[in-house]
This record gives sequence, C-alpha cells and structure tokens, in this order.
Amino acid sequence: MYSGRLGFMVSAEFWQNHLFYLCEIIPIMKRISITSATSAVLTIGLLATFISTFLVFKLDEERRDNEFEKAASLISDDIQTTINLHVASIQQSAATVGIMPSISLSQFSSFAKSVKYYPWSEAMRAISWIPIVPDESRYQFENSAKAEGLENFQITERNDDGQLIRSEQRAQYYPVFYIEPLEGNEPAVGFDLGSNQHRLDALSMSTATQASVATSPIELVQRQGSSLGFLIFSPVYVQNTGVLRGFISGVFDIDALVQNAVINNQSTGIEIALIDESHDPLIPIFIGAIKDGTFQELDSGESVSHESVSDIVLPNRVWKLAIDKKDGAFERSIWLWAFPVVGIIPTLAITLSVFSIERRKNTLALLLESKAETEKIDRIMAEDQARHTAEYSKANAELAAITDDWGRLIETANAPIFGVDINENINVWNRKISDITGFDVDDVIGKHFIETMISERHKQMVLEMMGTALGGEGKDVFEVPVKTKDGRILLIVMNSSSRRDSEGNITGAIGVGNDVTLSLKTERERNKLLDEKTELVRRLLQSQEEERGSISFDLHDGPAQYLAGASMFLESHIELKEKISEDESEKMIVTARGYVKSALQDVQRIMAGLRPSALDDLGFIPGLRESSREVARRTGRDVRFTTSLEDSLEIGTNSEIVLYRIAQEAVNNSVKHTHSGTIIVNLATVEEGAPPKPNASGIVPVNKSDIFLQLTIRDYGRGFDYERLINEPSQQRGMGLVGMRERSALIGAWIGCVSNNRGTTVTVKINLTS
Repeated sequence: MYSGRLGFMVSAEFWQNHLFYLCEIIPIMKRISITSATSAVLTIGLLATFISTFLVFKLDEERRDNEFEKAASLISDDIQTTINLHVASIQQSAATVGIMPSISLSQFSSFAKSVKYYPWSEAMRAISWIPIVPDESRYQFENSAKAEGLENFQITERNDDGQLIRSEQRAQYYPVFYIEPLEGNEPAVGFDLGSNQHRLDALSMSTATQASVATSPIELVQRQGSSLGFLIFSPVYVQNTGVLRGFISGVFDIDALVQNAVINNQSTGIEIALIDESHDPLIPIFIGAIKDGTFQELDSGESVSHESVSDIVLPNRVWKLAIDKKDGAFERSIWLWAFPVVGIIPTLAITLSVFSIERRKNTLALLLESKAETEKIDRIMAEDQARHTAEYSKANAELAAITDDWGRLIETANAPIFGVDINENINVWNRKISDITGFDVDDVIGKHFIETMISERHKQMVLEMMGTALGGEGKDVFEVPVKTKDGRILLIVMNSSSRRDSEGNITGAIGVGNDVTLSLKTERERNKLLDEKTELVRRLLQSQEEERGSISFDLHDGPAQYLAGASMFLESHIELKEKISEDESEKMIVTARGYVKSALQDVQRIMAGLRPSALDDLGFIPGLRESSREVARRTGRDVRFTTSLEDSLEIGTNSEIVLYRIAQEAVNNSVKHTHSGTIIVNLATVEEGAPPKPNASGIVPVNKSDIFLQLTIRDYGRGFDYERLINEPSQQRGMGLVGMRERSALIGAWIGCVSNNRGTTVTVKINLTS
C-alpha cells in the first residue's frame, strides 16, 4: 500500500554513467603510450573528480531527503498535536458538564466558546451536548427544548434521499441538543446520532470503555455532499454516581485539519493521503497536494505511493498519514553538474604539463650539474607532499573531534524538572531548570507556577495542560513556554504526570522536560564550526592544487625553455663541428652554457618559493631581519625588525616557514595599503596562564603558566573593519587575512587582528611549552 525509494539509486546511476566513460578512456591512454607518471596523474585526477562528485551528489541527496522528512514530520506532528489538544478540550468539557447538576443553553454556550475559539481549533467545526433520551421521555424532552428557545425542535434522522425527517421510534435517542456555534450547524440540532451506524458504533464503544472514542470518517449532517469529517465523543457521568448522562461531542472537518497543518508549516511540493485502516478495502479519506503555497484537493480514487508514512492516533482509532514528493519538488540543482567539469579541466591541464616534462626528462638529466641537485628537488617535493598530507589528516581529525564533542554533549545533558501542588504552587525546582531560567529555588518555591513563569498570552494553554495532569491524567509530550528571570522565553518540551499520596489522592503534578531553546542554539553553533572547518579543508586542497600548478607552469616557462634552447645549440654543434671554425664552435658552446646557467637559476628560484632560502642560509631570526631590510630597500619604507631573542632560536621547520610567510604577507599588506609611516616587526616570548581556582578542600593549587612565541606586525595607517571583512562570503573577500588564518591553523597557532583609525596590529602566538 505504501512504497518508498532507496536513497542510493541516484548515486548508483551516477556511478554507472561515469565508470562507462572511465572504461573508454583507459584504452586510449594505452594506445598513446602515456608514461607511468602521466598516467598516475590522469588516473588520480579523474578518480578524485569522480569520488568528490559522487560525495557532492550523495550529500545533496541526503540534504533533499532530510528536507522532505523534516517537512513530513512537521505536518504529522502538527496534525497529531491539534488532535491531542482537541481531545483534551473535549474531555475537560465532559468533566465540567459532569459536575453540574444541570446545564442550560447559555451555560453550555459560555464554556463551549472558550474551547471553540482557541487559535488551534480551526479544524473543529462545532462542539455539542448530546443527552441520552429514553423513548418514553421523547415528547417531554422535545417540549422542554422548545420552551428553552429552540423553536420547531424535534428529534430527526436522514432518509434514503439524504433529507432530514422525524426520527423513527427507538428505545433511546442520542439527539444533538446544544451546539456551538449554532450558525451554520442548524441542521444538526435534534439529529439523532443513533440513527447512523458509524455514530452509534462510536457511542456504544465510548459507553463500554467509559473513554473518549472517535468515529470513522463520515459525511457531516450540516455539510451534506462536501468533504468528510469525524466526531469525537467523551462520556459525561453524574458526579459520584457513575450514571451516564450523555456525551460531549466535537465535530471536525478532515480537509481543514490537514490543510491547516500543511499551510502552517509552509510546506510545498508534496502530496498527502490520509487513510483510515478500519476500511476494507483500504480507501484514502483525503488526498491533496500543495504547490507554490496553494492547496489543491486531488481525486480520492488516485493510487497512494508515498515515501513517508506515520500514524495519526485518535481515541480508539489509528489513521495512516502518507506523504510523497510531487514531481519536480526536492530535486537537485543543475549547477551540481558544474562540479565534475571544474575538476576535469585542471586534471587535463596538469596531465599535459606532466606529460611534457616527462618527455624531456632524459635531456634534463644530462644538463643538470650534479645528481645531488636532482635528488634535492625530489626530496623537497616529497617533503612538501608529506606536509600537505599531514595537514589534511589534521583537518580531518579536528572535524572528527568536533563530532565527538557534540555526541558527548547530548549524552551528558541534564533534564529540567519542576513540580506543583494541587493549587498549582511550585514545590519542586531542580538545578537544571534553575540554570536555564535564572530563578533560584528561593525565588519560586510556594509561588503560583502559571502566574510566575508563564507569559500572559500562553497562560490559558498551560492552564489546560496543568488541569489535565492535576485531574489524574498524564501528558506525554507538550511544549511549555517558560519565562526566564531576564525576561526571555524558553520553549521546554515536557512530559507530565500526577503526584499522589499513599492513599492514592492527587497531591500535585510533576513535569520533566528538555530545553529545546539551548539545543537549537547549540545546533547553530555546531553547524557554524563545521562550515568553518569545511571551508578550511576546501581552501587547503585549493592551495595544494594552485601550488602544484604554479610549480608546473614555472618549470615549463623557465628551465624547460632554457634547456630546450641549450639542447638545440648542442645538437647543432655536434652536426656542424666539422664544418665551422673553432671560434664559432666556442660561441655555440658558450651560448648553450648560458642557457643551462639560466635554467639552474630558475630551478633555484622555484626551490626558494617552496621554502624561503633565507631560512636555510641565515636561520629563522636573521631571515626575518633580512626580509624586513629587503622590503625597506625595495620600497623605501621604514620597516624595523626588533627582538631580544637569540639568533640561534629554532622552533621547527613548519612553524618557521608559517611565521616567515605571515610576516611577509602582513608587511606587504601594510606597504600596499598604508603608503607611509613606520612598520614594526617584533618577535618576543610572553608568559600566559589562567588564574588558579581553589579545589574542593579550599587549597589554591600552583598554576603553571605557558610560554608563547609572539610575532607582532604593527603599522600606523588608517585601518579597516576586520570583523566585516573576515565574515564576508569567501568569494567576496581577499586571500590575505584568510591565508594568514589558514597558515596559523595548520601549526596550531593563534592569530588575531586589531584595526582602527590609529593603525593595524597582527599578532601570532605559538605555545612553546606544549
């Protein structure tokens, strides 16, 4: 009856299509004799593109499924909550009528209006009083109704043509006596509910079980020929006697119930079917769809095939709510296909570059001055690859740690608990609810819960819920909007139950809940952290690709060209050395040597880009000093480097490179944007530590401070809005500050920036103690 779709079908289809293309590419690679390195680059690039594309499509599939499940859950919860509130109000009304010796039309109208016009009661068309009238009291009952102002009142039923006629004689009748609102419900007044089998079955069940009962879907008396509805009966007994007086009935419109839930939750692009499983065969009692904010009722004869099925529980009855996506809803964006295109183009470009380099490998080996230089280049590239791999693993570990922290936070959370006595005065108040509301135990004990903790517009709703618990009936899940000491409103989802003494008498109620306000806030913060870490990993991968591309282009446009020129001169010399003079031969050799020298200079320049040569030649602190002097000579600006540390200080290769690059970036930014004034670069050690706290015995422990290496770059320009710039979307901001922050994260350093109209200060700290 109900069907779903497997979430991995789209992903499987994606792999089928793309693995086909991969199988077509491999034979072509073999035919053109691509070298192993080029083949590896192409294969890895294509596999990385396919895998990343698969993950993106998989994540998008999960996102769309989650959006649909969330919409379906909200609709189901809204319908169930509305029904639960209606059942509670009808039961409360039955209890109210039961304690009254008699009830007049004006009295019923007064308390029925208080129930009918709640904001959540749009689906309830009417609430009515249905007394039990024996046949021998029929005429007396009809005359008393007319005397009370109900002119032309008589007990009626519908004939085969659907017309209201005077009811046939029965042993007893269940007429609709009072109904609120009367307008629009006039045909129902006097209608004998026992004349309809569905209604009579529900009345009999309610009498037998002494509990509330819902009818199966029926055609409403006052709305003949329109949508279906249902009734909920709650028995009314004479107080302290157990004698059944009659029933309080709620009349509900199924269309309004479902449509209100869908529109309230702003759902779109979905189809809904409501099925009463008591029918045989199963026939939907309601099918509808919403698109672009407009609700449309569909043909109830259509087939029902849905992805989400949940139970809607009525008294003594269960309906099935089936929800499906409409065609075109929750579909993936066509822009996702841009992802594999963007991945394949760089892969092909890098493959062509590597292929070109591989073909010239033998010539390069003959012209390099020594084998040691070649090994040094390979070693540097291997170290760089290992460093990037370690950085990527570290980013993955940080993401896993954040996920573990979130799981522990959920597992160790405490629940807020409060209790009230029979007069609704607070007599239980635990530490958790005190923490979240700001009210201490002394602030609330003995005070009225609703008057103290509930805002004015929510008092009536909470009063009904408290009345249910104090009346001896528990409440599984309901939301309580609680005021805090500073005036905020917290939404607490609670379960309530009655409290009884040793003799079984109700002495109060207890509520156990969960503060969903904090959960929502924590969820937003967690998502923000995950977004930042994801952005960091993305930028790390982008930086790797850009650095490799830059090295490839530098080798192609520099050393490769010089070596190609030297190769042509040497080949020409070999062919012509017997035909040219000694001077011409010497010129060709000198020219070829010049090309080789230029190629070596470019190789050294590329190596210096991977690791600053100043760090190898001078050391960390002298390298910073020389870098500051070089900027001063090049720009004419007053760039000063100050430190009291020894030149021999070593903090590790990765940390030295990161601090050196950040200093370069910050100084270049200051030169670019301030145009004048002194720029100060300072390197120092600072001692920091948290203030000690006394332990359980009152003893203050000795606090061990940490030693930090602090790099500070200070200028005296006009400054900028740092918070606005760093929080802009990644595609709208520059790479300077972001690059410094990412480099710092790679070595576990802290970086901060303070900028105003008196200048800008960038500070980086590394913990030397740890």
